[in-house]
Amino acid sequence: MVTIDDGIQKTACFCINVTGGTTSAWPEIHFDVAQTNGTPGQVYHLKCLAVPMPQFVSIIPDFNLGNIRLEWTANGQKIQVEKADNVNGPYTALGPVTTDQAYTDIGSLNNQTQSFYRLRQ
Repeated sequence: MVTIDDGIQKTACFCINVTGGTTSAWPEIHFDVAQTNGTPGQVYHLKCLAVPMPQFVSIIPDFNLGNIRLEWTANGQKIQVEKADNVNGPYTALGPVTTDQAYTDIGSLNNQTQSFYRLRQ
């Protein structure tokens, strides 16, 4: 049961699962529910999609070539790899949005004293 507050009144509502279960594989959780005790003009729907945050699993420097290899888990989601000279940014994209789980920053060790990387969904 959920409570819907439309700014005028609070209504206790019951919901049913519209899709009959989740519609995606683990670790993604996706479901749709609809309010069942509203009037035809006052029915609420809730769509929920939850995916674990992408995170780095390894950062591998190659001192011979001056490269840094980044590897991460993204659970099949699209990722944008970004880089900055300062932890507060500004961050710039290192390539196109990808579903890959690795990227090599060519020459990064040769050109800068420090780099900060982040993953964005």
